[in-house]
Amino acid sequence: MSPANERPELNVGSGDRAGTHGNPGEASLAEPHGEDTRAAPLCWIMGARELESPMQDQTNNQQAKGEFDVERSVEPPCDMGDGVTAGHYRFDKRFHGALDGSSVVHMLAVGTDVPGSAAYVAIERLSGNVDGRRGTLFLQHNGVMDRGAATLSLSIVPDSGTGEWQGISGRMAIDITDGKHFYTLDYALPVIDETGVSQPAKDRRV
Repeated sequence: MSPANERPELNVGSGDRAGTHGNPGEASLAEPHGEDTRAAPLCWIMGARELESPMQDQTNNQQAKGEFDVERSVEPPCDMGDGVTAGHYRFDKRFHGALDGSSVVHMLAVGTDVPGSAAYVAIERLSGNVDGRRGTLFLQHNGVMDRGAATLSLSIVPDSGTGEWQGISGRMAIDITDGKHFYTLDYALPVIDETGVSQPAKDRRV
């Protein structure tokens, strides 16, 4: 995996359709120095600048930070029609620190014939414990590389929280430093009153 300050480049093979790299019809974002090209989608995404996505100001906004481990596997490509396929990858993550949990990510990634232009979408299911409250949620990924300029939006799917995470909202940032993977989860949860009942969080304007 490349550190965040090493931007992977997009290698385009001889395919004549968008989404072809090296192997016809398969999206493959290549890392520098001849490393495994199939691993690269995670790397350029990790090094991407996070898109600003508004999070509702609430009375209990919190932040959880820590490190996570990740394992990648290549899934069968996704048929996009006309003989074109999108690369399909699975990532299994283990979160440490303020967030104790694990997740499964399924990603679809495509490239173009323009060097440095590509995109990916993914859905991640996260299960764990944060701030003494346990639950599950879904995260939506939207990563874009526009001629080398990478951006990433990674947000909690509204109303996807279960268990003690019901009503959770927020977003996550991910980064690689010295080969290690780090997360920052900015989130808001409904307040639990003295009876143990969750109350909707109120807007706060500052």
